[in-house]
Amino acid sequence: MNRIVAVGALSLLVLLSGCAAEAVVKPSASPASATPTPSETPIVQTETLEPTEPPQATDGFSDDLLIQICLDKAADSFGAPLQADTGRATVEHYESDYPWFVVVPGTSGGVESLAYCTIGGTAAEPTFKLHGAADASMEDEVRSWVG
Repeated sequence: MNRIVAVGALSLLVLLSGCAAEAVVKPSASPASATPTPSETPIVQTETLEPTEPPQATDGFSDDLLIQICLDKAADSFGAPLQADTGRATVEHYESDYPWFVVVPGTSGGVESLAYCTIGGTAAEPTFKLHGAADASMEDEVRSWVG
């Protein structure tokens, strides 16, 4: 049910974003008016975070290290240990205080699951904003939490 609501909300957001992009700002008929009227005020859209190119390894992280750190941090979130499929793990970089987003799929108790983390700091002292376990079907929702 949450997935249906999320898809509906995303569809509405995309629809509304399209409408906002078509807005036209008309100049005032009177050059003496320096303040735009409410109908002339441009609509400002906020940006969602998109993956960026990773920086040079100044923080000491490698993909393998990020995956292992995430698995260690999320281990207590599973009812049964995660049998991780590290070959399908993803590591993405975002411009934020916690720039590394890691998703590690696998099975836990016979159920397709995933571990997820947003990681900042350095390899010597990693910090976390989000970390946990989720059903594999929730991957899109988990990704929406990053932005």
